Amino acid sequence: MALLWIYVFLFGLVIGSFLNVLVYRLPREMPIAHGFSQCTGCGHRLYPKDLVPLFSYLFLRGRCRYCGAHISFQYPAVELANALLWLLCAGVFGFTPRALAAALLCSCLLTVLLIDWFHQIIPDVMCLAILVCGLGLWAAGGGPDLTARLIGFVVISVPLLLLALLSGGRAMGGGDIKLMAALGFCLGWQCTILTTMLGALLGTLAVVVLRPTRFALGREVSFGSFLALGGMIALFCGDGIIGWYLSLVIGA
Repeated sequence: MALLWIYVFLFGLVIGSFLNVLVYRLPREMPIAHGFSQCTGCGHRLYPKDLVPLFSYLFLRGRCRYCGAHISFQYPAVELANALLWLLCAGVFGFTPRALAAALLCSCLLTVLLIDWFHQIIPDVMCLAILVCGLGLWAAGGGPDLTARLIGFVVISVPLLLLALLSGGRAMGGGDIKLMAALGFCLGWQCTILTTMLGALLGTLAVVVLRPTRFALGREVSFGSFLALGGMIALFCGDGIIGWYLSLVIGA
């Protein structure tokens, strides 16, 4: 059994390394499957020995083997975060097809979180990938039924679409709308509403804490990043949070 956990962790690291590729290339409209990885400092081609997830960074002490430039801490952090998310999925859902679909969903949401944070865009391909994860979750069984998922697809995305139309696109971006439609199918309508509330709460806290630096000079809030984070929380804890809230309301 311990070997299974090690495999999940290592595979999560590998997928995390691929997420770094997506985060770098998708916003720049670069091909994903073509071209070699290279140092962003000197442009030198990186070989397999330079690209072992997490361990290459540790072995090279965070520097390029060829020019000595610092390697962004983002790369090992994303790899480790994804590996831990995969372990969490295995812990919550067991070694099941549902756990695999949930792990892939977490990887997609982590990618969206980073791309939207750094570039204020949510690529359509990532929304499509999240929808495919939702189909996987539905096919794996457990969780919301199909009706709840279909309601989740529209319960937040349609109001956001109306808000975008009424504001001429100023109040809400199209990427957020597509994200919530896809995520709604993954989570069902109850956890989709919870995701939106968590996203709004986390976004508000971030603005308050980071306004002196990150949100200075009129920088837009990357709402999709907080929706993605809220979606991860809802995936693992949504039913518990909703049950806790309802017990407070009913108990009151």
